[in-house]
Order: sequence, then structure tokens, then C-alpha cells
Amino acid sequence: MKKIAVAIPAYNHAPFIAGALESVFAQNWPELEVHILDDGSSDDTAAVAERTRAKAPVGLSVRIDRQDNRGSARTINRMIDRIDADYVAILNSDDLYAPGRLAAFAARAEGEDLFFGVSGVEFIESGQTEDFSLFSEWYRSKFDRAAQLPTFGFAFVLSNISVTSSNFFFSRALFDLADGFDPALTLTQDWDFALRAVRWTEPVLLPERLLLYRAHPGNTWRRLQGVRREQSEQVLRNFVARSAAPTLNRLAPSPINWPAYLPAFLRICRPVFGDEPLGAYFPPEWLAAPAGAVDPASPEGDALHRLFVAAQRGPSEEMPLDESLAAATDHWARIRAAPRR
Repeated sequence: MKKIAVAIPAYNHAPFIAGALESVFAQNWPELEVHILDDGSSDDTAAVAERTRAKAPVGLSVRIDRQDNRGSARTINRMIDRIDADYVAILNSDDLYAPGRLAAFAARAEGEDLFFGVSGVEFIESGQTEDFSLFSEWYRSKFDRAAQLPTFGFAFVLSNISVTSSNFFFSRALFDLADGFDPALTLTQDWDFALRAVRWTEPVLLPERLLLYRAHPGNTWRRLQGVRREQSEQVLRNFVARSAAPTLNRLAPSPINWPAYLPAFLRICRPVFGDEPLGAYFPPEWLAAPAGAVDPASPEGDALHRLFVAAQRGPSEEMPLDESLAAATDHWARIRAAPRR
């Protein structure tokens, strides 16, 4: 049986970390270990974690360490560097796992050396969060469009559709190939990691909402809104710089793998990339349609047809979230399993 390690970076989440840990303790996977690293919290996060450790099932290894504040990416990298397990799951100390999450991923990852998966997300509110309803609406709209894309990788180009690093479940070997999380990106390191991981393996979506993301006034993205745009631009620049080279994952979004589809995808989705010209993000040659017709029966021909149909849809035609999650899962699974030239 494969071993799973849960890495919990903890920072100033004393009111929430007990719930996070208990949601891990309730997972039905026998080969499990838990690593908690308190990143210099100024509250009682570490003390609450120590008290909650007493509730762990007999035989479950729970390691708690502390360090001076170094930031989320360095904290996650440090934990995973010392983990010796087949798979790693991340859980931020204010989020929760739904029952059966780890077992569902382990079953889906069976037989794959390099695996990267995320699940559907349920949003939960803690305290007064004025814009709470916007979370679910943003998420629903993203997956409604993403269900028309040929791969999960293209959905990641548009945005961090996984929502949070708490949603990541990946093979330990993939972490090394993707070079971990970038400490220079304090807000978008999870999105950047996902786009690097996609170069090695095609992501898998579990449509069930197996992660509970806690929306509250202290969320990191709220505290760092001033750097969001700058770091989002850097993620796209990193993506472009890496995409000139061949990828192990032949479905990864790149000009090499999708010469006809990528230019149309970028042009149609241009509002997503902000007000600046697309040339500020992507080289001009990426935006030019290739010469010659595309076979409509080919994977790229089918993908182009879906893209154009989706672009013409109105808001009234958008699907409910659970339908979008199921549609994306089925569509991407078929593309993933089909032969690729």
C-alpha cells in the first residue's frame, strides 16, 4: 500500500488548525503520516496543534516543528524535502479535508509514477466575509468555461483553478521534477507550481468537492492584493519561458503540442489576461494562426470547435457547478486516454 504524507504549513491559524488536523485524522487511509511546520506564528497555532495531536489515531505519526517566519513556499519546500512517501498532500492550516479525500486520490493515482490531482472545492465562511458569495460564483464560472477546454492544463493557463495549494495531491517524485514551490512568489506559487507540474504529467480532476476552503478576512490573497497582478504576470512569463522546450506530457499547453489550438485559445480568452495587449504576456508567434486548414476530426479540430462554440454562449446557458465539474472530468479523461500523435 502506498504511503501518503500530509504537509501542513501553519501560520497564525490558532482558531482553525485543530479542525484542519482533525479532518486529516478522520481520513480512511492506513499508510499516512502528518507533518506540521509552524512558520513563526505570533499566536497559539503551534500550541493548539500540540494539544490536538492527542486526538490522532493510534499509530499515526504526527510531526510538529517550528521555524522563524520564512513564507509559505519555503515552508512547504522544507517539509516536502524531508518527506519519504509515495504521495504528498498539502493542507493549509485553515482549510479542511472532506472524508475519504485521500483514499479517493490514492485509488485514482494507482499505477501512475507521476501523478498530479485536484478535487472540487466547497467554500465555507468563517466570520464576516462581505464578498463570500463571489467565491462560489467565480469558481462556477471558471469551471463552466473550463469544461469546454481540451485539457486541465489549459484551464490552469487561464487561472489557478485549483483555488489553493490545499487542493494539491501529487507524487513525491513530481515535486522534485517540478523544482518545488518558488519562494519569490508569495501569492501565486501554487499556480506557478501547477503550470510546471503540467509539463511532466496531465492533471486529474476528481469532481467531488473533497476540499473545504475557508474564506475569512485573513486569507493570504486578501492581505497581499497589492502584489497579485505583478506575480500573476510573472507566472505567465515563467510559463512562456518554459514552453519552448518539449514536454514529457504531450498534452501540456505549448506551441509544440498545440500549434493550431493555442493561438485561437489565447485570442478568444484575451479578456482573462487583463487590459494589456496579449503581446505583453505571449510572444507574437504564439498568437499567429498556423498556415493551412486544421482537420476537424483531429484532436485540435475538435478542441477548436468546442472553443468557438463556448465563446458564443450567453450567461443564461452556463451550467451549474456540479454539472461543470462532472463535464470537465469526463471530457478531460477522454482526451487524456486517447492516443496523441
